[in-house]
Amino acid sequence: MAHPVREAREGPAQVPYDASLATVPSGIGNALGCLKKYNFFHQFFFMETPFPEEYILEACRRSEKFNRTSIRDQGAYFMCLVAGRRNISDAMKLVGCGMNDTVAFIAFESGHENELKNCGVITETYLFPKDSREIYGQMTMTEMELIN
Repeated sequence: MAHPVREAREGPAQVPYDASLATVPSGIGNALGCLKKYNFFHQFFFMETPFPEEYILEACRRSEKFNRTSIRDQGAYFMCLVAGRRNISDAMKLVGCGMNDTVAFIAFESGHENELKNCGVITETYLFPKDSREIYGQMTMTEMELIN
């Protein structure tokens, strides 16, 4: 049995996430249509200059708080955090993908590689940059604006 004081102090266990480069020969729109039947977090996005993987994974973890905001979708909240914009439309313009795009980055809950593969998403390891500039400030400011 879980220790109630320890669980309250430590909080709920966090879901592990992965980030990869994704190729979708049939287009992202088709993959999204297929992925609707699965119940796990997944978000395609595009960045001209990729952020460090730790930043993307932190945005995934923080996006779990979407229900504390007016945003009703974890993926949309993730996009706002990654883009550093509180307006979903602005975030989509900066890091969104087109439905016909065939190459993008994907962030998703770990352990769902088979579901992605079944929907035509080919994930491959991507060497994200390691420089961890002071990029967390923008994400934190966006998060504070959206949660308040």
